[in-house]
Amino acid sequence: MNEFISKHSCDNLVLTCMDFRFRKDIYSWLEENGYAGNYDLISLAGAQKSIVDEDTRGAVMKQVGISHDLHHAKRVILMAHQDCGAYGGSKAFDSLEQENQKYNEEMKTAEAIIKEKYPEMEVMKLLLSFNENGEVSFNEM
Repeated sequence: MNEFISKHSCDNLVLTCMDFRFRKDIYSWLEENGYAGNYDLISLAGAQKSIVDEDTRGAVMKQVGISHDLHHAKRVILMAHQDCGAYGGSKAFDSLEQENQKYNEEMKTAEAIIKEKYPEMEVMKLLLSFNENGEVSFNEM
């Protein structure tokens, strides 16, 4: 049997925003940190917002469940990012600190929702931001 077909598990589920500005950096970060070929991917506007929002939570948690039950994922990697359009962008906040606080609060809420259903899953929370050179940095929260 084809090795690719027979290996039907992965350790991680990455939940990230669909924003094209971060895609290349996210894939590079995943590869550099040893996650390449070892994750399922959910990409939705606002990432963690899609779990916190009761209107979209069921659909997203169904995907988390598939990754957990079918692929045996042990970790969720939540990736929020600066200037997220699902939140109205950076202009929707009075300061960068207020924006970061909102993402941090919602990632903690999303983590609690995930762990309520899948208490054995680890949740890693990352905030992606642009530095002064326009490069993306990954900051664990």
